[in-house]
Amino acid sequence: MSNRQTCLGISEDVVLLGAPATASAKQWEQMCMVVGGRIINGYYSIDWLLRLLYRTMDVQFTIAGTGPVQSKTETKILNFNLLHIIKGHLDYSRKLTEVLEAVRIKVSAFKRIK
Repeated sequence: MSNRQTCLGISEDVVLLGAPATASAKQWEQMCMVVGGRIINGYYSIDWLLRLLYRTMDVQFTIAGTGPVQSKTETKILNFNLLHIIKGHLDYSRKLTEVLEAVRIKVSAFKRIK
């Protein structure tokens, strides 16, 4: 999408939590062209499950879901180590409200329908 003029800035904000994606700076810089706002990388630095699964599928050794994404040119990329909230890969869904608040995403209260 980054190669198409009509897609530049098409998304406002992107939140990736425990993403099984490469941490290649070049690919993230291409993503920045498509995103108009922030790109949030929420990671758990000792996510052994993600490391194990991703390494069996690919030869990548750097995974966005287990560490910060580095870019020398992009300021839109924000990295959040969620070690203080997440204790395992499955905690992202269990503690979603806490995680979203930690990565500075406004969470409004909602009423559950029974």
